[in-house]
Amino acid sequence: MKTIKTVSSIIIILFVISNISGCKSDERVQTNAPLENYNEIISAEFEYETFEKICADATDIVIARYVSHKPYGGADFTTEYEFTVKERISGNAPDIINVYDVPDNNGTVNMHIDGDTDYILVLNYVSRVQNDFDYYKAVMALNADKPSESEAFGEPISRFTDKFDFEKADRQSLIQYVSSLASENKPHVVCRTNDLSELVDLSTDIVRIKVKQAVRERIKDAFSDTELYYAEVLEPLKGTLKTGSVIKIVFRTGAVKENDEVFVLLDDYENSRILINLTGRDAVYGTERETEIKNILK
Repeated sequence: MKTIKTVSSIIIILFVISNISGCKSDERVQTNAPLENYNEIISAEFEYETFEKICADATDIVIARYVSHKPYGGADFTTEYEFTVKERISGNAPDIINVYDVPDNNGTVNMHIDGDTDYILVLNYVSRVQNDFDYYKAVMALNADKPSESEAFGEPISRFTDKFDFEKADRQSLIQYVSSLASENKPHVVCRTNDLSELVDLSTDIVRIKVKQAVRERIKDAFSDTELYYAEVLEPLKGTLKTGSVIKIVFRTGAVKENDEVFVLLDDYENSRILINLTGRDAVYGTERETEIKNILK
């Protein structure tokens, strides 16, 4: 049996600029050791999960009908697909969704669409402050009417599970099996506010930092434009980060440069201890805002 990569290239976009007041984001690593000890490779390797676990971990699973497709945004080999949702197995996906098929690092595309076929789309809702909008990421697109023709990452789906026989399956049995795996997993949603008082309240950590060297080159894709920097904590105002700690922060491209000293509002809701994202999209403030930030914290 072969397992499925959890980092999928199929992107489903929900065009919602959310005002939900729960600014949450990614990951942190904290240390007082010298920077030279932290030159690890940043390009994360793919993790592998089973068909069953991916279904269980999905925020949304829907049965949808293909409507149309077109090239998207000038990005190489990126195609926008539109689907109409016919039934929700789990989650609260909208009635109409736009699906973006983006090649993975090997150039593999994942949408193999028949216009007269329903698809079971297994989705994860992604909400990140770096992006212009929140979106659904499809981990799998299963052919509901012809289960044996389903593919994942360019290979037959039957190679990714030894617990379900796709060769003998029909529409009803596939839907029943996927439904049995589905869970109600509420997605984490960031806020899109620029209100400083709200961002201060929602942040797990607020620190004055000095921006160190870049961890990686600028990454610009169809959905975000970011840079990743090391930063040294100079003064903690809120949270558990300590003076001298070295962290990694994802910034929008151009927001900071090496040797800048700024205040950043951070959210480490997953406590994954790899890197920390900003609480808000532009939660970076010059030192001239120090008194204002500290007054809010009183």
